Amino acid sequence: MFVWDETDFLSCLETEPDFDEEAYSFSYQVEHNGLRLVLTVFPTVGDISISLFRDGLAEPVLDLSLDGCAGARLVRSAGREWLEIGRNDDDAETYDGCAPLAEGVAVAVRPHIRLRFFSNGI
Repeated sequence: MFVWDETDFLSCLETEPDFDEEAYSFSYQVEHNGLRLVLTVFPTVGDISISLFRDGLAEPVLDLSLDGCAGARLVRSAGREWLEIGRNDDDAETYDGCAPLAEGVAVAVRPHIRLRFFSNGI
């Protein structure tokens, strides 16, 4: 089960999602400085789709799928905030929504769109 707080996504991404009833998905789009981030959450299965587009290019410069994620958490540090999305420690049965994730992607939109892959070696 994917653990997340929809209000964290609203706060961090500063946009409301488009909801697709058929796919039961939430799609967020953020545009900034010639980049467009499209992040789609499929909460019933924990799948995440992230595409990053550059103005003038039809194809995304990054197209990423994270399948079976445990959850997402909002992180605030040194005046910045980002979402960490990914998998939990293999030994943990459930994710609490607060603990650091073992590995995944960090997504920030302020002051600019930034994606960072991480592995905490948990």
